[in-house]
Order: sequence, then C-alpha cells, then structure tokens
Amino acid sequence: MSSFSSLQRRLLRRIGLIQPKVLPPKYKSYVGPPEDFELIGKTQFDHLKHWGLSANHYLLDIGYGCLRGGQFAIRILEPGHYYGLDPNQWLIDEGIKHELGTQLFELKRPVFSNDTEFTLSVFGRKFDYLMAQSIFSHTSQAQMREIISEAAKVMHEKSIFLATYRLGETDYPGTEWSYPEGIKFTFERVRASAEEAQLECAPVDWFHTRQQWLVFYKSANADFVSERLRAAKNAGAGASTI
Repeated sequence: MSSFSSLQRRLLRRIGLIQPKVLPPKYKSYVGPPEDFELIGKTQFDHLKHWGLSANHYLLDIGYGCLRGGQFAIRILEPGHYYGLDPNQWLIDEGIKHELGTQLFELKRPVFSNDTEFTLSVFGRKFDYLMAQSIFSHTSQAQMREIISEAAKVMHEKSIFLATYRLGETDYPGTEWSYPEGIKFTFERVRASAEEAQLECAPVDWFHTRQQWLVFYKSANADFVSERLRAAKNAGAGASTI
C-alpha cells in the first residue's frame, strides 16, 4: 500500500498536481523560524521608527546577521549611517546578496565589523540608536553585562538602545553562548546589568513573536522614554506571551 502511495505521489508530482516542497534558504533558518523572517524584520524596523529613527541618525545593529531588519533601516538612513556587528561573515554575504542587494550596499555604504567580543566601541563613534534583536536570548549573564556595558560607552544622553530577551522565572546559569537553544533571564537580572552600566531599563509593550522588548536609556532621556512607552501601550502593539 505504501509503495502504491509513493508511486501515486510521484506521478501526481510529475504532472504538476503536487508541488515539491521547497526548503527555505539556510540563512533564513539560521536566524530563527523562517516563516517569521519577514515579520520579525519589519517589526524591528517599525519599532525603531516608533522611537524616532530618521535618515540623519546613526544606528548600531548588534548581531545583524543577514540583515533581516537592517535592510529596512539601511534604505532610509543616509549613506554611512548604518553600522553592524556580527561574527558570521557568511550570513552577512547572504544578506547583502539576497535581501539588501549589491547596488544598495554600494550606494548606502553600511559599516560592518566581525568583532567577536562585543566591542561596540570598535567603530569609534556614538550612536543615536542601538538594536540587539534576539541577542540576550543566547548570551550568558557575563556576555549580557558586557554588551550593556559596551552599549553605554557608545550612547549619548539621548540615545535609545532597543533589545529583546526571553523572560523567565530564573536566570540562565551557563557561562557560554547558547545557540541555537534559547535561554531566559528574569527582568531583575537584566535591570541589574543596566544599573551596573549606569543605564535605565524598561519593558516595552511592542509585538514580538517569542520575546519581550526592552529599552535601555540614560536618565537624562527619561521624559522622552516615558512618552514613547505610553504611546506604544496605547497603540496596542502588544508584547508576545509565547
């Protein structure tokens, strides 16, 4: 019976009544569920716009990979205003080839680094916006503290640092990067890491399929952040509870 069914499927496929299953490109599967690829990329960009990102700003995208979200920011930013840090050169190459395009890459001149130690000061400048989408969902506690500390060094008084993490009841005790397995932290652990770097931290009511958004900022920017947090909540963007 099974042999007959197999033969039947082959015949139907040959005459076009059954289409062969097409696997998503490796670069899309590597950064998360491929069915969410476009959604997450656009969600990142919409979130940046909610916080005021415009053409003249400088953006640092931490762990930008294949430019899932970065491609949208690059399109609106002035040439040389998008910076990205990611150790996986093959992912970057795939993102340029399939998502951004070489023509736009040459026109917009994004600046990339393959630094593996989260040295955000490698670019030698301050940034208006920083993004770390699905980075704290894989770091150890020490790595998370290092990224937040490095972020504080490249933030000015009005900078906004957006990040996601997986909210848990306990803190991941491991000492190594965990990938592809995701890990969780309590909000108290994240907030304590921010305080060590003299940053404020707050959850943001903004949609994500599997994680919780956070905003890190300096106390001088508290009024603006409070207004934007209220606007996100009133808009009903909604954080994920998955």
